[in-house]
Amino acid sequence: MGSELKLVNSELDSVYTDKSKRKTYIKWYQDYVYKTYIDSLKKLNLEQGRLLLKLIHRETGKTPYELIKSYRGGLNAIFWQSAAFLFGANLNSSYDPEDDAMIEHIIRRYKAGQLE
Repeated sequence: MGSELKLVNSELDSVYTDKSKRKTYIKWYQDYVYKTYIDSLKKLNLEQGRLLLKLIHRETGKTPYELIKSYRGGLNAIFWQSAAFLFGANLNSSYDPEDDAMIEHIIRRYKAGQLE
């Protein structure tokens, strides 16, 4: 996720500098992400979805709400936050290594090659 975000930002900063081209690129990338990941995302249960929201914040340093707001605008962010709330999730879920110590421990073990 973090590397894809860096790629998108790089493209936006270097190639798609005017507003209409940026908007077109963001829309195209949104469609690409949807087609690429929707099947996997549909299989997540509520707890897995909540975990994904926290991991997005951990990886990018921004909550999913902040990402949507910065790339798609405030109204889109409010819409998706409302939809998430109806399903018991929160796009402003933040990741705190101390509060989410078990998750952090699992991630560190996996990166160290102790989990497969």
